[in-house]
Amino acid sequence: MSSPSGADPLRAAAPRLSRSLPAWLPVAVALLALIAALGVTAQVDRSQRQHQAQEARQQALAEAGAIRDRLESAINQKLTLSRSLVAYVASHPNLGERDFAFMARNIIAQEPGIRALQLARDNVVSHTYPLAGNAAAIGLKLMQRPDQRPQIERAILSRRTIVAGPLRIVQGGQALIGRSPIYIPSAEGIPGAGEYWGLANVLVNVEELFNNQLLDHTSGLFQFAVRGKDALGASGELIWGDATVFADDPVLLDVQLPDGSWQIGVQAVEGWMPPHQSQTWASGSLIGLLAAGLLWLLIRTPLVLRMQVRRATAELRHNEQKFRTISETVPAPILITHAADGCVLYANSRFGDILGIAPARLIGQNSRSLEPQPDSRAELLEAMDIRSPMAGREILVQQDDGRQLWFSLSATLVEFSRLPAVMLVLQDITRRRAAEQATAALNRDLEARVAERTAALEEQKSFWQALAKAQSDVDEGVFVIEEGRIIFANEALARISGYGVAELTGGLPYTELVHPDVREAIMTKHLRRLAGEKLETRYETLFRTRQGKSYAAELAVSLIPHEPAPRVVVVVRDIEARKQAENALRAQAAAIEAAGEMVVITDRNAMVQHVNPAFTRHTGYSRQEALGHPIANLMKSGVHGQDFYARLWQTILAGREWHGEVTNRRKDGTLFVAEQTIAPILGEHGEITGFVSIKRDISDRKRLETRLEQMAHFDALTGLPNRPLFFDRLAHALRQARRSGNGCALLFIDLDGFKDINDSLGHEAGDTLLQEAALRIVSHIRESDTAARMGGDEFTVILNGIAHPADAQRVAGNLLAALNKPFPSPHGTCRISASIGISIYPQDGEDAETLLGQADMAMYAAKRAGKNRCCTHATDVRQTSATPG
Repeated sequence: MSSPSGADPLRAAAPRLSRSLPAWLPVAVALLALIAALGVTAQVDRSQRQHQAQEARQQALAEAGAIRDRLESAINQKLTLSRSLVAYVASHPNLGERDFAFMARNIIAQEPGIRALQLARDNVVSHTYPLAGNAAAIGLKLMQRPDQRPQIERAILSRRTIVAGPLRIVQGGQALIGRSPIYIPSAEGIPGAGEYWGLANVLVNVEELFNNQLLDHTSGLFQFAVRGKDALGASGELIWGDATVFADDPVLLDVQLPDGSWQIGVQAVEGWMPPHQSQTWASGSLIGLLAAGLLWLLIRTPLVLRMQVRRATAELRHNEQKFRTISETVPAPILITHAADGCVLYANSRFGDILGIAPARLIGQNSRSLEPQPDSRAELLEAMDIRSPMAGREILVQQDDGRQLWFSLSATLVEFSRLPAVMLVLQDITRRRAAEQATAALNRDLEARVAERTAALEEQKSFWQALAKAQSDVDEGVFVIEEGRIIFANEALARISGYGVAELTGGLPYTELVHPDVREAIMTKHLRRLAGEKLETRYETLFRTRQGKSYAAELAVSLIPHEPAPRVVVVVRDIEARKQAENALRAQAAAIEAAGEMVVITDRNAMVQHVNPAFTRHTGYSRQEALGHPIANLMKSGVHGQDFYARLWQTILAGREWHGEVTNRRKDGTLFVAEQTIAPILGEHGEITGFVSIKRDISDRKRLETRLEQMAHFDALTGLPNRPLFFDRLAHALRQARRSGNGCALLFIDLDGFKDINDSLGHEAGDTLLQEAALRIVSHIRESDTAARMGGDEFTVILNGIAHPADAQRVAGNLLAALNKPFPSPHGTCRISASIGISIYPQDGEDAETLLGQADMAMYAAKRAGKNRCCTHATDVRQTSATPG
């Protein structure tokens, strides 16, 4: 609605509102809003920084926990591996250097972080591995070192493994030392309850341990340090890192060790409290500024609204006048029509000239209301009805003087005098169209000339096609070079090069076929040939396919005089396959010569054709001694029977590989075990032309397997079957007894008085007595029977095929007599006796555990009855004469 006076209410209210408000009020309100926003921002920034500091401490605690877990795992793993050494030394107190080195090497192979393993008998270092770099520790009296004595005493008193150090060691550098006390089992066989033997020490590289577990697994945001030397926890000295880490409110975490702890400290590299958040302050400041600006605008808007309306109206009128002035100066015809009905709103003088009507007469008219126009202007009138954007439409307009003008028409949606409108702009393209027509005439003339030249060349083409066909049939590429470009190529060249024939003959430089590495040399040779120099006509070089793959090529080149320029004919043959085959043969020969395995190549009849250097080194035969001889005559050992060789020949003559272990003989007659593979060599048609044999000497591995088998199933001191093998033999004996219906007996032997001799004369004398006792037991039983050591001074005997209990008692009596005879000792001779318990299958039990339990009970019955006797499970105790001799 309008006001009674007809004035705009908003314009009338603006002066009144501006007069009612003080000039300083918008600024004051804006400043108050800005100060309030900055206060809120400060509080939010402080809260965020405190939250980030807490998150940083939580992350530091998580990383410290991960490091703690890795350190505990790494240290416990190293100490756990050493327990097998402690157990072995406890049962073999006189451990030799060779056995110690064998066990230590296996332990260190499982845990590379261990620097060395040591044994200190009576606290004096007696064994160390590896010896290289650690020899200075041999003979070191540990209790005389003040920095090590307290930890050693703690380990002995607690009978537990402790972690000492880091300590500076005599062989150089620092190390953590895990010390484990070793106690000889008591006479009752209780581990760790007997006499103190010494220490087993595990030396761990400090830097490697902490670098692997700390530096390699942290985010880099925190600084770590570890304290608690000698496992003293927070009270111990610094072990690793910077001591300042523990000075200023660090995150702390304990690392649990077998007999103490370490403490990890963590500090943030940039400090726990992060700096002020610039983003928060920027956001708060921006919000404050926006709020202040918004209030300022809301209060100030009524003051400036009227001024803006007046300025916009004046500017609009100025722009319209400016547009009219510019449109009259440009040479292009311009027309503006109403978007709704197509009536003309504006036309410049150039448009009026083209249409033949003054611009003033066009205003308010459309194409339908104009007076009739000639047909030559129909396209222009049709353009006046355009209502949507478009560009590039070409129209023809004929003038009254007969001239024909071509225009490119574009239409754009605009606003004119606040009305939706369409502005048409016509660009004169008459000259361009004339140039295009002239170019088309020139092209027609050129095509006629090309057709004439093509007909002239057609005759020559027939000759070249015949030549190309002949060369293609034999896979020889042919191309002709004129002025550095290929003017002819056959199908074979297309197949070889990867280019199509059309690509090759379409002006491709011949150098595109040549590999870049030799391109300059080929170009030089081509120019010298064109200059008349006599050069080789056949040679090998390197070409490249369209896909970039290089290949060896053999070229035949000839120069043909021709006008206006000489031509060069090149015949190409791809010899890449031949070159690769030659290289492969050379590589295979080099590999065979350098191989560490023995390689022998024979003909179909096993006559030696080639041997490599490894064969001559292992067998002692020279190359000349081996060539031309049957391989069997050189290396057959006689270990394998005819059936073995028959199966071998049956496999390889069937065209299959044979793989297995063979015992061979060297030139000097010594035998060795080889792991051997024999493969047939096939000819061009699949026939077997020869054989290749690859052998590797595995004698050392076989000896090691035998030794490990011995260690796993036999007692190391006496050589008798150990406890696991005893139970296996007993189970086998019971199966035989069930099948045959015969009985079998089990003797449980305990040596009387052995502990006194072992304690008084020493462990070495005790070991010698046990070895002699084992020999006497074995010498008084049959080969089909089994004697085993169960541990300590206890032995068992399995008697197969026992028909009556009296047979077992007779054997027991012979054993009592043999064991009652004097034993040699370092001080002359000594005597012992034995108590033997007997159980009979099936009377006393039908399974191994029952029979062993009954024999054990019978043995204790013999001891209670006075020792030096045998007793059956039937509680029949018999004294067997064993008169001392």
